[in-house]
Amino acid sequence: MWALGVTLYQIITGEAPFQTQDEETFREDVMTGNVDWSRLATSMRLRIVVENCLAVDPGARWDASFILTFVQEDFAVEI
Repeated sequence: MWALGVTLYQIITGEAPFQTQDEETFREDVMTGNVDWSRLATSMRLRIVVENCLAVDPGARWDASFILTFVQEDFAVEI
């Protein structure tokens, strides 16, 4: 799920979620979840999905079924 969050962030923003120049800072940013969330301000639902995929605690990360349920919520309401 973490890799999905990274991929979605890159697709949406065109940039990697962890903007660092050295390996030590990269590791620190990954371990603390240091991401520029303002880049996802245009779509709050996508931001919520990406944030929950990139949760630092693996036990707190959403699984695929939870993501699908969350994303389909608006679709079901519109129908």
